[in-house]
Order: sequence, then structure tokens, then C-alpha cells
Amino acid sequence: MFDDKSGQGATEYLLILSAVLVISASAVYYVTQVGGFPVVGATAVTEGDEVRIHVQTGSIPPGEWEVLVEDEDGNDAFVTDGLEPREVEDEATDSWRKGNTELAPPYVVLGEYTGGDEATFYVSLRHGDSGHVYFTQSVTLS
Repeated sequence: MFDDKSGQGATEYLLILSAVLVISASAVYYVTQVGGFPVVGATAVTEGDEVRIHVQTGSIPPGEWEVLVEDEDGNDAFVTDGLEPREVEDEATDSWRKGNTELAPPYVVLGEYTGGDEATFYVSLRHGDSGHVYFTQSVTLS
């Protein structure tokens, strides 16, 4: 009545089902581990000699966000008291500075910059713990 191959189909079915479950569990694990940074909508702008980050949505606690402001030649352009000083051994390798206030709406002032009219700076914002870069954008003093 039963042949020897009827158990083979059920075994193959169970093996395929277990493989699908393992793959699904792995996918769920990796999807829940990815991210690790707050969702923030922000842009860099200037107001006179001030460089600001305007925050539309979200926020980042103090000490968890970092900013980099460079001139057109790639030199560190900070002239501010609003950020923590760099604590790196080789200044050429890391010019990112931690924000010591909450990055939250409406804006955060990075400081006043000089360079004359029409001076252009490149502003980058990143989440310090994850290294996620939100933007790199040019701004021009007016």
C-alpha cells in the first residue's frame, strides 16, 4: 500500500520548511539590528555670519551628534563656542566636533564664521555612535 518513497517527500518538505524558517529568522534579526541612529530631517543654512542647522523633524540628544565645517580648501573652519573641542591625537584625521546641546527644532547655531562676503563652507552632520552621515552641504555667507 505504501511505497518506500512516500516518506522521502515529507522529509524534503520539512527540510525546505526548516530552511525557510532559518532564513526568515536571520532576516528579521538583521533588519531589527540595522538602523541605530535617530531619524532627523535637517539642513544647513546661514544667517549673516552664523552657520545653523535647521531641524525640520526629529532630534538627537546632546553628545550624540557631530558636525564638520570646512572651508573650500578642506580646512577646519570652526570659530565657535557651541561645540566641544576635538579630542583626537592627529587633527588631520578627524575634524568632527560633538554638539553639546540637543539637535532639535527649530535650529541649532554652530557659531559665527568669517571669511568675507560670499565665503563658502561645507557642513556635514552625522550621528556619532553609528557614524551615519545625514548630509554634506555647502553654505555661503551673505
